[in-house]
Amino acid sequence: MRFLIAMYASPRVPPPTPQPDAEWMRAMIAFMKQIDVDLRASGELVADAGFDRPGFTVTADAVTREPLADGSPLIGFWLVDVATEERAVEIGRSIAHWSGAVEVRPVGTPPEV
Repeated sequence: MRFLIAMYASPRVPPPTPQPDAEWMRAMIAFMKQIDVDLRASGELVADAGFDRPGFTVTADAVTREPLADGSPLIGFWLVDVATEERAVEIGRSIAHWSGAVEVRPVGTPPEV
C-alpha cells in the first residue's frame, strides 16, 4: 500500500515541544536524515523530498505565486510503500514528533483504460 506523508508549514499545527533552538534543529535534521536511511534500508521508501521555498499554483490561464493548498506550504514529503495503514501511521507519528503534524494520504492506483 502506498501512502504520501506530507509535512506542511501550517498555522493550524501546534508548534513542537520544546520550542526549537539550535540543539533541537540539529536533532531534527539528524532524525530526518536517519528516517530516510531507515526507510530505504527497509525497502519502504519510494521517494522523498524537502522544499526550500513555497511553490506556486498553475491554472490553464495564470500562475499564482502562492501554494494551492489552504495557504500552508508543503515543506517536504515521503512516498512510502508499506504493508499496512498502521505502518504508515507509525512513520507519520515519528515525523510528527518533530513537525507537530503530518498528512498521511493513501495513494490510489491509476484506472485501467
